Amino acid sequence: MLCDTSRGLGLAFGACVKKSDGFAARFTFVISPEGLIEQTLATRDPARQAESLLADLS
Repeated sequence: MLCDTSRGLGLAFGACVKKSDGFAARFTFVISPEGLIEQTLATRDPARQAESLLADLS
């Protein structure tokens, strides 16, 4: 979970297009132990995203 009130990370990762956007789109990033982004998933159902992701990774 991440709070990005300045939208700096959202801009860097493409979750919002410009700083004046009202909010960033929801994404889940799967990060490897080495700190590399392995997967980027658009979050369509936040309530079930963790369940779905854990099932995919197992």
